Amino acid sequence: MFKSSPITVDRKGNIFVSTNYGHTYAIDIKSGFIKWSVPIYSTNRFAITGKYLVNTWKNRVFIMNKSDGKLLLNKKLEIIDKKNSKNFFKELIIGNKWIYLFDNKGFKFSLDKSNLSKYSKTRVSKNYESLIIYNNNLFINTKNSILKF
Repeated sequence: MFKSSPITVDRKGNIFVSTNYGHTYAIDIKSGFIKWSVPIYSTNRFAITGKYLVNTWKNRVFIMNKSDGKLLLNKKLEIIDKKNSKNFFKELIIGNKWIYLFDNKGFKFSLDKSNLSKYSKTRVSKNYESLIIYNNNLFINTKNSILKF
């Protein structure tokens, strides 16, 4: 069965989509021409910055150059716990200076956009559910509360 990521479109009219067959594509919206294709697997929605495409798959984050598909970062970011259960990313936000990833175990990973190899992780909430952005503020929704971050 064919499955793809949700289609993401940038301001220049480029479509970015990834398939379960293991390829990510950049397509010109006007001509339908495939600008580039790279062997990256994900069925999650891409996030776009001025120069980058950012996506996750399970506990891995990858960042590509938007213009040519060159892979700039492909990094496994995981939490080792006593139960040995795997983490996976649930949310992705791109800020002015940082890329934020939230996982199923309540951790926030922050990647520096000016130095992609620099990152930190912080425990945000044990019962992380989702996030809310309102009026330039970030709120973390947990099973029993909403935290302003």
